[in-house]
Amino acid sequence: MLRFFADDHLGKLARWLRLLGYDTLHFPAIADELLAARAAAESRIVLTRDSSLARRFPDIEVMRLADEDPFRQLAAVVREFHLDCERALFTRCMVCNSLLVDVEKETCREEVPPEAFARCHRFARCSGCGKLYWDGTHYLRMTARIAQLKEELPGIE
Repeated sequence: MLRFFADDHLGKLARWLRLLGYDTLHFPAIADELLAARAAAESRIVLTRDSSLARRFPDIEVMRLADEDPFRQLAAVVREFHLDCERALFTRCMVCNSLLVDVEKETCREEVPPEAFARCHRFARCSGCGKLYWDGTHYLRMTARIAQLKEELPGIE
């Protein structure tokens, strides 16, 4: 599976790629030299808006994104790498990139607003930072955006 490294200006894109289940690193204040070294060591594709990054570090694979809108950036990456938008949806933490682990609903009753607890069915916890996720209204909005992306890009999964 492809692995990405979003540069310091692409935090929202990193979150969307994580939502799709793609291993995507992002550090807001990392030096280009460290980003390039880690990307090379871990065989990651660097996503950037910096047109000189590929020239300065020819040993790494770089995709330059011209658009400033994170959702259009996502569409460009999905199109370029033929990413599957469903296979691993909601399996990574959008904050820290770690894998999510499904948890029994009852174990998180105290952490979830009562109305969400009553309405939601799937609960998952990040194996890294411990953040709790559930299939509430935010989940539904993101799912709708992914469906919109698939409509706009015929031929993607």
